[in-house]
Amino acid sequence: MASLSAVSFYVVPARILHKLRLVPGFVSKVMFPALSYEMLENRRRACLLFERAVKAVLLIMFPITLVLVAFGRELLTLWVGANFAASSAALLRLLAVAAFFEALGRLPGALMWAAHRPE
Repeated sequence: MASLSAVSFYVVPARILHKLRLVPGFVSKVMFPALSYEMLENRRRACLLFERAVKAVLLIMFPITLVLVAFGRELLTLWVGANFAASSAALLRLLAVAAFFEALGRLPGALMWAAHRPE
């Protein structure tokens, strides 16, 4: 069983990356009305809007993920100290990659809801 001090090594990177979930959330909430309308009127335009939303999230999330993977340990060292960073850096990298794929995975869900096909 992990000690309580080990939990903090997980919580700090998880809280940082939890904030990144806002990016695809904002994009999907903005795109949902437009996708709903276009799914009824012009499906080609809906596909174009979906592709643009994916590209926008990709352009926002990829550089952030790249910086966190490449310089995660250094950023944690600046923020919380070297000892803490040594224990949390690998987890930060892993969670950053997971957050990137989760961000891209949220958009197809918005498209399904916009198409009135939640199944």
